[in-house]
Amino acid sequence: MIRKLLIRDLTLRDGQQSAFATRMSQKQIDKVLPFYREAGFYAMEIWGGAVPDSIMRYLGEDPWERLEKIKASVGNTSKLTALSRGRNLFGYNPEPEKMMKGGRHNSIESGLDIMRIFDALNDVENIKSTVKYVKRFGGMADCAVCYTIDPYHSAVERIVAALHGHPLHKPVFTNEYFLDKALQMEALGADMITIKDMSGLIPPKRVAGLIRLFKHNLKVPVDFHTHCTPGYGLASVLSAIVSGADIVDTNIWYFAGGPAAPAIELIYIFCQKMGIELDINMGAVAKINSELLRIRKELEQAKHQAKAQHRAVLTGVLEHAEGPAARVAVLYRHHRKGHRAAQDEHQRADGAAELEGLDEAVGHLGQRRADQLHRAHQTAEHQGVHGGVVHQLHQTGNAQRAAEHRVFSEHGRRRVEEEDGTGSQNFTHWPLFASMFTYFL
Repeated sequence: MIRKLLIRDLTLRDGQQSAFATRMSQKQIDKVLPFYREAGFYAMEIWGGAVPDSIMRYLGEDPWERLEKIKASVGNTSKLTALSRGRNLFGYNPEPEKMMKGGRHNSIESGLDIMRIFDALNDVENIKSTVKYVKRFGGMADCAVCYTIDPYHSAVERIVAALHGHPLHKPVFTNEYFLDKALQMEALGADMITIKDMSGLIPPKRVAGLIRLFKHNLKVPVDFHTHCTPGYGLASVLSAIVSGADIVDTNIWYFAGGPAAPAIELIYIFCQKMGIELDINMGAVAKINSELLRIRKELEQAKHQAKAQHRAVLTGVLEHAEGPAARVAVLYRHHRKGHRAAQDEHQRADGAAELEGLDEAVGHLGQRRADQLHRAHQTAEHQGVHGGVVHQLHQTGNAQRAAEHRVFSEHGRRRVEEEDGTGSQNFTHWPLFASMFTYFL
């Protein structure tokens, strides 16, 4: 008997959120919907997560309208799914019971079929209300167990800790831990259980053991969700398929891989080789992919424009900043490190442009600090307070330390007035540790 695998497509929610910070407009989504109707995915994740927040905040669109339009276009050919953060709904703070009830009712009434419900700390208490209301209003409750790992401690670290009377903790996130959470969720009324590996941390061997354990102990279907961030997302999905997963989550090619989920095109090839049936119209998927390529180019162009605006704002902020030099230096160093880590020429060119803007910004800040040093030095000399130290540091070329010494000197904490034509400003007294940290950079 040929085994059939169900596919949940994430492209229009988790895919675009992972790759483009949820910036797909309704106009762009409308371009691919006719082909989705033909594709025949078991489910399409198109809502929840960052979608309601982002499209209101950055695109000025109505999230309820988006859900209703997708339902009108796709109909019942695929189940529409959304991601919910338990008591936090689609936001970041716990909501009262009335909000929980109304939000679930409106979601399902607007066309949602499946609500994936999770709590980041696997606190089952925080998903109870959502499960209750989703099922009451006719939806399916997909309860997600969030995968994570214990901190790694070497044998030497454990021995040293034990010798000091503070033995390190035993493993918490075992297979039994995850199974216990899944059983609690099934008891609440979950219609399916998802192993939700949102950071792409689960290796193929571990997911094989978890899927088999879940399939042996649960009565509901098991879904597997991961990302390709560390590099073995595809291998982990294939391991889950071989081990008996009922559903796996994928993206379409141009929105797949990297920080997103694996590509359906690759899963399809492997399933063909393994004799596993996917009831997917790959011709329709190819048409979606063609549109996604054009959309991807539009989103990348918008991202570059946004970065250019960001550089302009950053330059303006640093030009007028009076922040600790250590903080600026750390920011600058992180940008340099990120530039060196770029993997392709496109990223390198983009990083170079960003660094150019940062170079200019730090240059402005350096000039401002030099002006402040000059005024601080004059005031110290005038008042006879540690003028010799400041002068010595200045003569050795360590202008930064001279300025910081002037500020932090026990007898030199005096307000230096800066006449700029609009009034006087105070030279900020930075924390002492910033000066020390700058010295060791």
